[in-house]
Amino acid sequence: MGTGTKGTSEPKKHEIDDMVAHYTRNGRKWCLEKSGKMSLFDTIEDLVFEFPKLRELSSIRLTLQRRASQREEYKAAPRKLPTEDNIIVKFEECYYCGGSGTAGFMPCDNCGGKGTVKLTGRKR
Repeated sequence: MGTGTKGTSEPKKHEIDDMVAHYTRNGRKWCLEKSGKMSLFDTIEDLVFEFPKLRELSSIRLTLQRRASQREEYKAAPRKLPTEDNIIVKFEECYYCGGSGTAGFMPCDNCGGKGTVKLTGRKR
């Protein structure tokens, strides 16, 4: 058992037949040792795709299920557009030019020389 510090404990090894798989925290890769050769994979899904026999291990199966459920949770729901009755529109005197339409002897950049600005908001 490790001391609780990250990186000091041995990784959990998943063994089946002549294959040993483990996750390395350093580099965040999955390693598979088979017949003295080591292969690296970016994700557990890539590892299982290459070596489907690993699906027989309950720990690998649980990890795959957990990752699949996390992806489902984070799928973005379509954004709801505000309905017209929730939007409030007001025309107010321009705060930049004070309603005159000019700022520094030129047309106001904020209101375009109209002297009023359109403000929109939503009801709660």
